[in-house]
Amino acid sequence: MAGQGYSETVVLKAGGDYSALRYYAMRQSGAYAIRQLTSGAYVFGVLQNKPNASGTAAVIRRFGNGGVHKVVAGAALTIAEHSYVKCDDSGKFIAQTYSDLQVLSTISGSVPRFLCGRPSEVGDGDGSVVKIYVDQFPVLQG
Repeated sequence: MAGQGYSETVVLKAGGDYSALRYYAMRQSGAYAIRQLTSGAYVFGVLQNKPNASGTAAVIRRFGNGGVHKVVAGAALTIAEHSYVKCDDSGKFIAQTYSDLQVLSTISGSVPRFLCGRPSEVGDGDGSVVKIYVDQFPVLQG
């Protein structure tokens, strides 16, 4: 599996052909299934394999207590002080500003997908696979 540090890995059923979505953030659908992320959905974890049909095994790595995770970037990512990432509506990871994190406790209603993580390597742009450090208290709401 891609990543280091403690995090739970679970096997659920794919809700479709997700062979092109390895390392994307996914949502849970029902008790034992996962689907591609949609606007307003909670992030369940990151897809680790390439399930090619509905009902096939989908290996999902939860964020748990941090560690390093491989993810797909939705844009270029840089490494700098106060560089954080969050998940977009497609399941890719994009830059988030430090000021986004400061307002987390005051947001109600529709909450953007904030992930308290930092890029550990530079992302070359949309579709590049990068590693991120995930803090011990990820906020994965959508």
